[in-house]
Amino acid sequence: MSNHVKKARKSRVLVFIFAVAIAFCSLTIATPVPKTGACPEFVWTINYYTDNTYTVLCGQEIHPCCGGTVYHNGCSSTFRINTYEDC
Repeated sequence: MSNHVKKARKSRVLVFIFAVAIAFCSLTIATPVPKTGACPEFVWTINYYTDNTYTVLCGQEIHPCCGGTVYHNGCSSTFRINTYEDC
């Protein structure tokens, strides 16, 4: 095999390895690492309604900021409205 072909093949392999390394680094850097024991910065409330008119409330679910007990009252349904409030 000529030196020209060997250099071209070696160059392609190095470019491929470099591209894979860049892709891996960009994915690991771009992905945020969750903090251990991190609390959400909001109270998440779900209001459940009986039908698609959203006029009759049949249940509610409240997820507090930092842990705590999730409060659930009444029924659950596919007709829901999520709200978020700062802690």
